[in-house]
Amino acid sequence: MVSLEFRCFVRLIVGEAMVEIQVQGVTKRYRNERRQMMQAVDAVDLTVARGEMLMVVGPSGSGKTSLLRLIAGLEEPNEGRVLFDGVPVLNIRPAKRGVFMLFQDALLYPNLTVGENLAVPLTIRRTSPGTIRERVEAVARRFRVDERLDSLPEQLSRGERQRVALGRAILSESSVLLLDEPLVNLEPEIRFRLRIEIASLREEVGSTVVYVTHDPFEAFTLGDRVAVLNHGRLQQVDRPDEVYRKPANQFVAGFVGFPPMNRILGEVRSTHEGFCFVSAAETGGCGGIRLNLPNDLWSSPPQMVVMGVRPEDVSIELAAKENGSMGMEATVSRIERYGADAYWHLNVAGVSLIAQSRSQELASRGAQVWLTFDKSQALWFDPRTSERLAWMKRPEALYLAARTVDEVRPEVSPGRDQILRPVLSGERAARVRYVRLLVSQLVFNYFCWQGLIWSC
Repeated sequence: MVSLEFRCFVRLIVGEAMVEIQVQGVTKRYRNERRQMMQAVDAVDLTVARGEMLMVVGPSGSGKTSLLRLIAGLEEPNEGRVLFDGVPVLNIRPAKRGVFMLFQDALLYPNLTVGENLAVPLTIRRTSPGTIRERVEAVARRFRVDERLDSLPEQLSRGERQRVALGRAILSESSVLLLDEPLVNLEPEIRFRLRIEIASLREEVGSTVVYVTHDPFEAFTLGDRVAVLNHGRLQQVDRPDEVYRKPANQFVAGFVGFPPMNRILGEVRSTHEGFCFVSAAETGGCGGIRLNLPNDLWSSPPQMVVMGVRPEDVSIELAAKENGSMGMEATVSRIERYGADAYWHLNVAGVSLIAQSRSQELASRGAQVWLTFDKSQALWFDPRTSERLAWMKRPEALYLAARTVDEVRPEVSPGRDQILRPVLSGERAARVRYVRLLVSQLVFNYFCWQGLIWSC
């Protein structure tokens, strides 16, 4: 088996910086201040495809940073293993893994200027001075620190230091980039610009990226796939749109999206017209929500369920429609405005709901409005296990149960046609990379023949 060090050496010559990461049954336990054993990461199975950006999202204390440190080699798991391109890396030092990790607080060399800090990865690779100066200036312009190249880190603001660290991460051209909430300390305008820059620069560098954040919006706008963690356990891994519209359980449904999903406990009853969802408030005799469902929608006997409806799937009418269909009557508790969006806090016979609209016509507090739900977008959960249910006879009417982690296959690595296409189109960087590939193959074949001759 070819060692990981040799593979990293070949990738450095070739200019190919994509690695497949496999996390297999990794568990990490710590002792807290009271000497009690705490489970930071609990049997996580995860695969990150070559060149993919995987966003790891979850609340504070969910194990995101611990998982990142396990991949980097800064921590050793109690159980399980980590593989790079199929090679176990638990016995390989972090410096030998081809990994660059960026922490939440930027770590810069205090005695070096901004330009010298950016040039560190290029200097280690013995890049020519002219190339170093050119690339450092280009990255500094993109991250808006070109006017601070001669400044020391102590003269920079917190946001500027983080931008310098991001630029150095890009210039490292490491096989794996591990980013631990790099934008959390930045101003909103800078954060918005850097999200775009990170996405474009990552495609140019081609590294495999694992990006930790607590912000679902950041995860959904940057990532190829999103992994949701809670209490150290992997809840769901899928594309952003799948996680949003097909959450695996109530935690994912409530954590992803703003405002959070409306979740209403109730019962599904059989009627002569079909099925009817009745909220728990009405079941207890104090009024509530009653929603008629198609008679061919369910294949399971009626039982207690949790109905989930996104705020944007709740429609509001300030007056009765001409055909007399008014929906459910609700009382306005509060209205929050944010730009073009309005968030309505409503009360429907003891049940609190949130609706989102873009209507400029608003109602006053205490006014009566009428609601309708988009039944095709409603989700149903088991109140005991919190898992999403799959009772539907008609998949086109409502979503099926969430796909498991094993069903989500990463994309395959680029084939030969994808490598040759930019070469034939005349891209200089692609031609250089292809020449390096040929040279590395010749070097590899030479050493193989030498080993064969000596063995004979």
